[in-house]
Amino acid sequence: MGITSLVSKNLGPKARKALFFLSALAVAGLLAAATVKPARSQFCETDPQVIAAMTAAITANTTALNAAFLAPVGALPLAYQGIITAGQATLILALEAMQTAILTKLAWFWDKWLEAWQDMTKQLSGSTSEGSRKLGFLFDSDDIGENSRDIQETEIDAKKQYQTTDQTCRFDTTARGMNSAMRTGKFVSQGLAEDANTNGNNKTGSIGEQGPPTFANGRFREYVQNFCDPADNDNTAGCPAGTPGFIPGGDVNAGRTIFSRETIDTVPMIVSANEAQANRLAMQHLTYNLTGFDIPAPFKQQVLNTPEGVEQRMQNREYLAQMDAVTALVTSLFGERTPGQASPQVQQLRQKLGVTDASPRASERELRQSVIEQLWDPNYYVELGDSEGATQQKEVYLQAYNLMMLYKMIEKTEKIATVYAIQTANMLEQKHGQAKQGGEQWRNQE
Repeated sequence: MGITSLVSKNLGPKARKALFFLSALAVAGLLAAATVKPARSQFCETDPQVIAAMTAAITANTTALNAAFLAPVGALPLAYQGIITAGQATLILALEAMQTAILTKLAWFWDKWLEAWQDMTKQLSGSTSEGSRKLGFLFDSDDIGENSRDIQETEIDAKKQYQTTDQTCRFDTTARGMNSAMRTGKFVSQGLAEDANTNGNNKTGSIGEQGPPTFANGRFREYVQNFCDPADNDNTAGCPAGTPGFIPGGDVNAGRTIFSRETIDTVPMIVSANEAQANRLAMQHLTYNLTGFDIPAPFKQQVLNTPEGVEQRMQNREYLAQMDAVTALVTSLFGERTPGQASPQVQQLRQKLGVTDASPRASERELRQSVIEQLWDPNYYVELGDSEGATQQKEVYLQAYNLMMLYKMIEKTEKIATVYAIQTANMLEQKHGQAKQGGEQWRNQE
């Protein structure tokens, strides 16, 4: 692209036309000068004058042409100078405008770029912080997970060591009413023995107040009402109108009244009031029938004042003391089978194992039986393999039960030993009583 083309882009329409005209003249002059050549006549002129005239004409034409050509050429620098000056001014303005536009665009771009960089920096900084936070969470969660696993392992070990098995709960359920049932049984045993002692002492108001006749009559009335069986004694058992008692034969059938049941129903809430009363009387009658307890006749005052009466009275009391120790063995059986506090859980446990006569108010004997029945449950032995702790717990409960049974055996042994001592003394008295009486006679003779 030429200078004219470069400059014309920044000129107005008139300037561009003038520049085009001058350029055309310059080109025409250059072409004319380039094409002027010596004329060659087509005729062979030899006349010097003609040649001189022709030379003069050519010279004149050349001079005219040079003048015509040089005139515009001299004006070109001035035109160029004006055009260039105007173009430069326009170009400078355009460049300044372009510079301003570029700088404005660059400033806008920089502001946006700076904002973008700042946002990106924030995001990168936030991402770094978030990454650090997530790494912290990751480490924390790892620590928490490790601690949780440690806690869970400790809890599992503790559960294996100290977990409560079904049998442990059953032992606890049984043991809950054991203490109360043992106290109740002891009081009932003492009460039955005290009743026998009351009748034996001919206390006022008792059926033994007047001695054997009133005692026998009172027991017979209770027998007719509660224990009479019309088929006994060849259908002449003394039952009124052939009506049996509430518990036929209950006063003599110890196997059924005592040993066939773990709990003797003497509470009206369990059975009817008549049957409960009959069961209580059956325990009293069995005590007399099993021990052969006899009621001595009471003494008149004048008899008691004699030496023979005093001696007989002391012998009667000796007999009562011995019989009280003997009846304690029998009454303890009834006391252990006396209903205790309400224990529906024990009843359900026994019924689950197939017991059909479980009492809702288990006695001491039934509670002990319930503990033994738990050992018949196959699950008891299955759970022995759960953990070492379960086995240790069951061992502790069995040891506790063994200790309780040891004390019961000691209690029974004390009573049995006392009875054996009484029996031994009676045997010695029977065998060596004459020697003792002979010594007394010899002492009296002195």
